[in-house]
Amino acid sequence: NINIRIEERSKLGLKESDVVFIFMGRMNREKGIYELLGAFDRLAKDNRDAKLLMIGSNDGNTEDKFKSYSNIFYGKNLICYGYTQTPYNALQAGDILCLPSYREGFGISVIESSAVTLPVIVSDIYGLKDAYEDGVTGLKCKARDIDSLYEKFTSKFCYRKTNGGRKLLLENYAEDLNKKYNEIGFDPVLGRDEQIERLIEVLLRRTKNNPLLLGNAGVGKT
Repeated sequence: NINIRIEERSKLGLKESDVVFIFMGRMNREKGIYELLGAFDRLAKDNRDAKLLMIGSNDGNTEDKFKSYSNIFYGKNLICYGYTQTPYNALQAGDILCLPSYREGFGISVIESSAVTLPVIVSDIYGLKDAYEDGVTGLKCKARDIDSLYEKFTSKFCYRKTNGGRKLLLENYAEDLNKKYNEIGFDPVLGRDEQIERLIEVLLRRTKNNPLLLGNAGVGKT
C-alpha cells in the first residue's frame, strides 16, 4: 500500500531514494544480528542511501554495540523502530528483509515480508527453507558469514519488488475464502469471535457453566 509506505517513511525520516534493509525479530546473537551489522557496515561505507531499520525488542544489549562500527550511525543510517503490533505497516517502510539467523523454527517474518512483496535475504538454515524460494522470492546467504551476507546485499535482485513471495504464501499458507464460499459456503460461526469467546468463558467456569444459546433455526447454535 503506497499510502502506508509514504506514512511510515515520513514518520521515520526516510527518503524515497533510501534503500532500506529491514531486520524484524528479537535483536540478539542467535538472530545473526552481528553478521547483519558487520555486512551493513561495509555496505554503508560506499552507499549513503543505504539504511538499516531494526524492528523488534532488544534482547541482547545490541544497541551498546552500535558505536563499535565506523560506518553505522544510530538515528541516521540505523533506525530502531522498536516492538510493533502492526508489522504489516512497519515492513512497508523497507525494501529488503534480512534474517541471517543461526536457527529458526519457522520464518514468520519472512512470510509477512512476502505478503507485502518484499524480497528477502535469509540464512541457509533448515527452519527457513520453506518460507522462501531461492532466486524467486529471495536469496540465501551462509549462516554466520559476513562476507556471504554482504555479497547478497549488493545483488541487483534485492532492489526490486517480488510478487513471487505473495504467490508462494497464498499457495502454501493461506486459503482463498472467496473460492471456498462459492464452492461450499461458510460455517455459520465465522465472524462470531466475540460470541465464541463468551461461550468458552462460561464453559470454563467451575460452577454455573451451562451456556444457553438463543437464536433462530440455521444461525449456528449447534
